[in-house]
Amino acid sequence: MKKTIEETEAHRSLKEALREIAVTCGFRADSEVSLNFSGAKDENGVLVDEASIDVAFFGEEERKRFLFVFQCKESDLSKPNKDILQEQSVCERLLANKGTVIYSDDRQIQDSDLRDINELKICYVFGERLRKARYDELVKIFSRRSIDSWDSNALQYFKKVATTIGVGVKYEILKEFDVTFEVRTSTREDAVRIKQNHHEMFFFGAMPSELIKIGYVSRRASGRPSAYQRILSAERIRRISDFVKSKEAMLPNAIIIAFDSDKDVQNAIKFEDGKLSFPLTYCCAWIIDGQHRVYGFLKTKFEKKSTDQFRLPVVAFKNLRDILQNRTFVNINYNQKKIDPTLLCDLATSVPDLQNELAWPSLLVSHLNKSEPLQGLVKISEMDRGKPISIASFARYGLLESLLGYDRVKRMYNGPLNSYSPFNPRASYNSAKNQAAFRKQAELLRRYFAAVAEATKKKDASRDPWKKTKEFALLKPTGINALLLVLSRILKVHPDGKLDMARYLKPLASMNFSREFIVRRGGGWKGFRNTANIMIKKLNKKHGASLQLFGKKDKS
Repeated sequence: MKKTIEETEAHRSLKEALREIAVTCGFRADSEVSLNFSGAKDENGVLVDEASIDVAFFGEEERKRFLFVFQCKESDLSKPNKDILQEQSVCERLLANKGTVIYSDDRQIQDSDLRDINELKICYVFGERLRKARYDELVKIFSRRSIDSWDSNALQYFKKVATTIGVGVKYEILKEFDVTFEVRTSTREDAVRIKQNHHEMFFFGAMPSELIKIGYVSRRASGRPSAYQRILSAERIRRISDFVKSKEAMLPNAIIIAFDSDKDVQNAIKFEDGKLSFPLTYCCAWIIDGQHRVYGFLKTKFEKKSTDQFRLPVVAFKNLRDILQNRTFVNINYNQKKIDPTLLCDLATSVPDLQNELAWPSLLVSHLNKSEPLQGLVKISEMDRGKPISIASFARYGLLESLLGYDRVKRMYNGPLNSYSPFNPRASYNSAKNQAAFRKQAELLRRYFAAVAEATKKKDASRDPWKKTKEFALLKPTGINALLLVLSRILKVHPDGKLDMARYLKPLASMNFSREFIVRRGGGWKGFRNTANIMIKKLNKKHGASLQLFGKKDKS
């Protein structure tokens, strides 16, 4: 018999989020689980509903049977101690094998799933309406009763991470609820012991399957509910995954991990005769740096242990104090200088690899920098000084994302400039077809900027944005990218590029490119779009309303 449930949309959304996490992670799950413990029946002979669970995660791992009881609350608990006692009473009866399932939404959970449970955890999940101050009060009450809780931030965190790495977060959730596994297996690797300022670390090679098993990235999973969390980038993981599947795959940078201070984990770590032994227990080491590289091996042949040897270099700390873990994390992710994007674009032109999306637009910009009107105006290398715009600012935004229309998910180009003269990113840059496409695209860009220069240069040097680059923003990132957006709109209307650019762009003569004016248009894409729209309105006024304005989210 279907159970009639009256609930709010907010309550339903909490349950749906939990079910989504369960399915993505590979847990078995069910919701609205009605239970009977006493055998009592109503007048129709039907077992009475004596307790219910909003969402249940259940399953078995390494011979341990577990059940996670999630109770969803939109906002607050009016009587938390009374509520907790009721939930604990239900759990005690379940652990005593007394529960009978009389209803559940998906009919996934059976009486047999409630027998011989080794680990049973209760977790309250709260919605956005709960004030943080009140949630902190509830956490103190829960902790005294060994009850777990997730606020809306924790729920969204696990939902996002589960979507990103799938089953990879299953063991983080098991660790979140302190489901421990015996150290049954370990591995032994050739290693080098290093000391830096009395800190001991080990350098060795490990298989990706081992790191996926033992590593975790969420500080919640370390047993510190208030600690910080990192959101993984699905796009970065996908790109690394694509790369490691290739024959040229090589990842020389070290993964940095810190083993947990858990007694069983620490006792299993031994270094003898140049060999490091460490446990292969789920989530026994925090990945300080390199999490995207590790999870890039998910859904590849290296996810499981195989005969193919692809070992990742690893630096491991046996027992690094929390404060030093945090300090190391900050040093790697903040204090160390990141690679200048100008260098990345410059390198992309030295040995052109068109699988690198920066290569083609960087080559175009480098070519434009060799002839008028942009000759010598672009900072191509880190050694260049006094240039108004860098190759990175020129190539990565309006050119790559709008004119070329690069789709990072599909890794394809569908923009108007590429439609005008398509190139093949899977072929060599030096192939005849790609060389022809490059020449045609480069010439169109040269013609366009020559026409822009003809319209905007002034006889009075003090008012010329091409000479006074500090006072004017035409050759700054906002000006250049706005001009590239305008060209993308022009090519939508004139896809063959056969128009008199000089005549068409004459209305830009009245455009205000002063830095003060352009800065007020906003920064980043907002500034690009707003500045482009001013130019488009001028062109439409002169030539008819044919060019479409950019919306708040448009990049092409």
